[in-house]
Amino acid sequence: GLTSSLWRSLLQASYSCAMISAAKLFFSAVIAAPAPWCVSGGAGSLRASAVQPQSSVHSADVHLALQTVMRDGVLRGDVVDVRLETIKQALQPIFAAAPKTRSGNLDRATTRYVAHRYFEHKYGIYVRGLALDYDSMKISLPMELSMDQLPSYLQHLLQQKVQDGLSLKILAAFVAILEHFIREDAVESLTSSYLVAGVQPTSEVGVEKLDKIMDIYTLRALSGTKYNRLETTPSAFPSWPSLRRFTRNVQAEILEQKFGSEPSVDSRVTFTAAQAIIAAIMERFGSAWDSDCRSMAQDMAQLDPEGIGRVQLADFYGLGVHFNETARYLLDQGVAEEYDVGSGGSEGVRVVIPNYLQDRSKCMDSTAAVTFCCRNQCEDLLQHLERSVAAPIASPDVILELLAPLPSSSVSVSRHSPESLRRQLQEIAQAHSGQVPLHGRHFARFMHHAYPRECPDPALSGSSTPMVEEDWKLATGDSTAITEAVQAEDIEADVVSLAQQEHSNLFAPCAGTNRCTEPQNWAEELSEHQEKRSEAGRFRIVLRSAAMILASLSLVASILEGTWLGIGKVYAGKVGDVLKRGAKSSEGIFA
Repeated sequence: GLTSSLWRSLLQASYSCAMISAAKLFFSAVIAAPAPWCVSGGAGSLRASAVQPQSSVHSADVHLALQTVMRDGVLRGDVVDVRLETIKQALQPIFAAAPKTRSGNLDRATTRYVAHRYFEHKYGIYVRGLALDYDSMKISLPMELSMDQLPSYLQHLLQQKVQDGLSLKILAAFVAILEHFIREDAVESLTSSYLVAGVQPTSEVGVEKLDKIMDIYTLRALSGTKYNRLETTPSAFPSWPSLRRFTRNVQAEILEQKFGSEPSVDSRVTFTAAQAIIAAIMERFGSAWDSDCRSMAQDMAQLDPEGIGRVQLADFYGLGVHFNETARYLLDQGVAEEYDVGSGGSEGVRVVIPNYLQDRSKCMDSTAAVTFCCRNQCEDLLQHLERSVAAPIASPDVILELLAPLPSSSVSVSRHSPESLRRQLQEIAQAHSGQVPLHGRHFARFMHHAYPRECPDPALSGSSTPMVEEDWKLATGDSTAITEAVQAEDIEADVVSLAQQEHSNLFAPCAGTNRCTEPQNWAEELSEHQEKRSEAGRFRIVLRSAAMILASLSLVASILEGTWLGIGKVYAGKVGDVLKRGAKSSEGIFA
């Protein structure tokens, strides 16, 4: 918002803009810019390059936002205000059911887990950095934070104020600040789209010009910031026509609300009105993106007549050219599994439908702050349980009673729970004093067996190494896309596997592999979205952060040695004042 922009201008007054731009350009080109990667899609619809745009937020702005939301209960935006009480009400059911510390609050891991589920359920987005825990990020100096550093920095800042975990109010503040800066980042992307179109954001534009600006905004979401001209679009992005129709429909609806009727060719649209369009797109885009995901799920479900949430590899490749990941990549990502076939000791491979849909490669990197992914269809089922139980644990009988009338796309209503599912719940409960933890890995596996097409099958810790596609390529040196020759070999091997199991009962999820019972290891793990990276990916993050710090120190040194010495002192004093005032004023707020 305006206040944030004014503070940023004040705090950075001592910097030379030209020097900062040159430094950012150098470091982003040499270190920070990742290689493009492509998203596999269903029925030719889901495919987008993901050159991640570079964006940042100043730590002083984070302090100011925290102070404001705790004092006023709202973070003002030009179009949308983020209100603390509204977010508290949305978080209350999952907070009540989440595992807590002895003081009744949330620890670090559970905080990230709950926040992730809030954004995924409300907007269909994954917040960058929310699944990563930068334990070493104890930053006290004023600095620019990349958007994927923001969640950990903010969490560390909050836990300095409250040592015993986050209460519902502080959790809501954590989510509110993230949502505020996500919206700010979307406005920044819109501003860039105006400039690419040759228009200043302060100018009013006609509807035709706005069409072009919105096309650029959508393309940048599809492809990253390097695509700045519409000429690159026709063949590059199969999902472009449907997404363009979506943005046009939202745009027409918002403009009709603004003008009271359909705008004419002479109508002039302000930047504020364009922001309102972007805000509406953000709130609805997850549903639009998920429609492609549902189409993909339906295609795969047709090849799963047993209803076990699995598709044989040969059938998977038969779905179309966009289902082309190698077996090794699918296994490494934890979206496919090997299983024993018959008595011959051979192994087959089958793709697990909900895991495949939740794979990171099915996401679209929209902005520097968020990624749009396929919606987790298990979320509605889990939220139904949480609202009913309002506790982190429940007895097996209560769980079975609540799930019996709960249908899904693959499970009919009022079904009778198989004995294997009852036994699985009872064995979990026996290891936890008669109760079942609702957010552990073992219950997540139970939910997968109960709803095999909706709920992902959680991989055992260490048994898979999910990575973004570019990092997997760096780590393995292989391509994720299969060649025709290798595909033919895999299909032939899979056909042989099918023949061997023709008279067996190994299709059942719990059969032959002891999948439904794991008494040998009952150590619970929070069922949390993980965003693991290869060593190359982690190294790049370290280098990126180091480069930002070194560049900042170098600039400050040159400023202090030159004619900017006086302004530099003013800048340091202003930042110190902001942080001191924030710390002092927050003492009573967090008490």
